Amino acid sequence: MRYIVVGLGKLGSSMAKELTQMGNEVIGVDKNIDCVERLKAKIATAICLNITDASCLSVLPQNGINAIIITVREDIGRCLTVYTVMKQIKASRIYVCVADAIQYAIVNSLGITNIIYPEKDVAKKYAMALEMPEYQTSYRVDDDHFVVEMKAPKWMVGNRIDEDTIMDKFHLRLLAVKRRVEIRNEVGVPYSDFVVLNPLGPSENRKIMDNDLIVVYGHYKDIKEL
Repeated sequence: MRYIVVGLGKLGSSMAKELTQMGNEVIGVDKNIDCVERLKAKIATAICLNITDASCLSVLPQNGINAIIITVREDIGRCLTVYTVMKQIKASRIYVCVADAIQYAIVNSLGITNIIYPEKDVAKKYAMALEMPEYQTSYRVDDDHFVVEMKAPKWMVGNRIDEDTIMDKFHLRLLAVKRRVEIRNEVGVPYSDFVVLNPLGPSENRKIMDNDLIVVYGHYKDIKEL
């Protein structure tokens, strides 16, 4: 995958490095030469450029970009200018990072739907971890609905994976059940990891066991009741 990250401050540089470590080609852009110098050895390309000037676009690749991530959050006016300029590049998706609720409201009111709001997402994540001791990880679908991975509660142990108990009781959908099993890598060394169980597989895998993980979808208040 090929990404352009505009803004190489704390958030932008962290995102650029993470995407690079995942095997992607990342082009980082910032008007601050110090930010560019700090990152140039850690990503594919780092360019010092004032991206509010559309004439500078010729320096950047114009095709084959999977996503553009704009992390210019200190000035919402500049952020929106960068967004307007970057729309000239053919990219499948453009993400805009915001710093607070006011920026979120402004960006959202302009019809931009790919919004990254790290502080809100992190706050929700840790709030969920505090409220649900069995919580592992989550994906936010909207402000109220989540896909959550958590340790199966005790009352579920022994239930069949394909039963509708969760839907009936809590208005949730059970998406998957994961169990820790022993696996051997390419050279035959054993290690343990969680794998998704097949509800149509062997009969011993059709019931939820202690220490299994469940993946559920639904309203946050309903998930919390588990």
